[in-house]
Amino acid sequence: MKTRALTHVAMSVPVGALTPEVRAEILAFYGDVFGWREMEGISNDERPAMWVGRDCYINVREREDHAELSYEHFGVRVESLEQSHLLPMAIEVQYFPEASS
Repeated sequence: MKTRALTHVAMSVPVGALTPEVRAEILAFYGDVFGWREMEGISNDERPAMWVGRDCYINVREREDHAELSYEHFGVRVESLEQSHLLPMAIEVQYFPEASS
């Protein structure tokens, strides 16, 4: 199985860490360094989210269970439900069937 469709990257921080200042720093860093822009209507105070590309985004969430690698994962799109992954990081496999006409 091959995929080049990265759908998202997710990271966590401890509860209380996303102060308005830290949130602004995150958005500024990814915007300045990578040119990623905030996802209007999706991004909020508890979860800054930024577009990486047309079909890919990054988000940061506060989580009660935050620990190194507690939430961190990336999502990939596959071509069928039978495909799977075996990698040393959490992978969220997503299959989006084509809409019938």
